Amino acid sequence: MTLLAGAAVTLDLSPRPAAAAPAGVNQPIARSEVLARAESWTNKGIQYDQASNYPDPDGKQYRTDCSGYVSMAWHLSGSRVVSTNPRNALVDPNLSHQIGKDDLKAGDALVKWDTHVRLFERWTNAEHTRYIAYDFGATPVKHQEYEWNGAGDYQDYAAYRYNNIVEDDGSAPPAPPSQPQPAKYFVDTFEAGPGRSEPSQTSSRIGTLNSGTNYVWCKKTGATVTDGSGAHNRFWLWTDLDTGAAQGWVSAYYLSRWGNDEARDNSGAEIPDCI
Repeated sequence: MTLLAGAAVTLDLSPRPAAAAPAGVNQPIARSEVLARAESWTNKGIQYDQASNYPDPDGKQYRTDCSGYVSMAWHLSGSRVVSTNPRNALVDPNLSHQIGKDDLKAGDALVKWDTHVRLFERWTNAEHTRYIAYDFGATPVKHQEYEWNGAGDYQDYAAYRYNNIVEDDGSAPPAPPSQPQPAKYFVDTFEAGPGRSEPSQTSSRIGTLNSGTNYVWCKKTGATVTDGSGAHNRFWLWTDLDTGAAQGWVSAYYLSRWGNDEARDNSGAEIPDCI
């Protein structure tokens, strides 16, 4: 810059905002940093291999598969797994929590139980039927648009949010509005029942309700479960699972006290329909 003789120069000496320091392992992490970490594995020729590892930008090693990739993006202490058992899983409630599909934001995860996980970036239409995500289900790491429940893709992803993710301004994401606590209906089950993502035995298994006395919230008509003796039940119960996902559907077939196509609690009261 050329200065004219005698011209006054005013220097702006006001402090500049410092650049945000990268998040530490298992520490609060901004959404933009999660995406930057995910981007760090793109266009690197990294081979998908569940028995191998690759370094993050700091040199920390993570497993080169879908859950290792999301673990790296979230800057976890190690590579988690996609599993209905929260132990060492990305869905461990101490690590993440389920959110609604329409609540998805950059850096959240899309989980297909026991199968796959990808990292959400953003919606590409107002209807929330198309979105961009990072995915390491096969070589190479992909960053592209997907269709929700598109042909040839996994169906009915569950949305999960890392408990330590923060907005780029440092604030925590808004908490979901509180809901009135529904009544619990206590029931006895004669054996452990598989928890399902939908009221159908062909939907993904996401956990287990143990045998014994349990509580359920409500019921819904779904696909009929039948055994070799002809016993059957078309009702499904929404409940808190003992292992796997926090909540899921369990067939009323497993109720000890009642017959075909009945869904009552231990007192004989009919379990209400889910709203």
